[in-house]
Amino acid sequence: MRIGFVVEGSNEDAGDVHAIRALCLRIAEEQGISREPVVVAGGSKPDVLREANNHVAALRASGCQRVVIVWDNCPPWSGDLDADQASCEAIAWNGINDAGHPPANIFTVCSRRELEAWLLTDASVVSSMLRNIGRGSMPSISGSNQPDTIDRPKHRLHKWFYLRCNRPPTGPEYAAMFSQAKLTKLRRSASFKAFEATIAGT
Repeated sequence: MRIGFVVEGSNEDAGDVHAIRALCLRIAEEQGISREPVVVAGGSKPDVLREANNHVAALRASGCQRVVIVWDNCPPWSGDLDADQASCEAIAWNGINDAGHPPANIFTVCSRRELEAWLLTDASVVSSMLRNIGRGSMPSISGSNQPDTIDRPKHRLHKWFYLRCNRPPTGPEYAAMFSQAKLTKLRRSASFKAFEATIAGT
């Protein structure tokens, strides 16, 4: 099955693009199912939501049998993460419904905080990556058993990379880390489990 994903990012080299593609393949492999991910960088969060109907049309035209719209809610628009999520879902679905797209096999997933929060449930993969690629001071890296409560997880990850490598992580490094992270740990996040559910099934 070909699955289309729309994520935040300015281009196809964005970390979220690589992370979502890697996660889809990883989940499919664990479940023994065939999935071909097609991941589109939809720009900023407002762009992803407002253009959801156009992305759905394009991905379906390219042969995707399922489409997943993914965004994060950090920084929150109102300070209330639940209210923000509901508001964002409404923006996406209003456009999808107004365009007349059948809602079957269209999913919306809000990664609570940011996508990097999922990764920080298994901080050992970040440590391993930095040991192998950097030459600067090795930062003290700590993860969390409650990823949906981590404040500014992307900032935290990028800070570690700057300390060790003087740059942010690349797209392929995102893919490598998410490919190696233990899914059992990522499932500590309710939003990750919601994402995982969009890949399973027929």
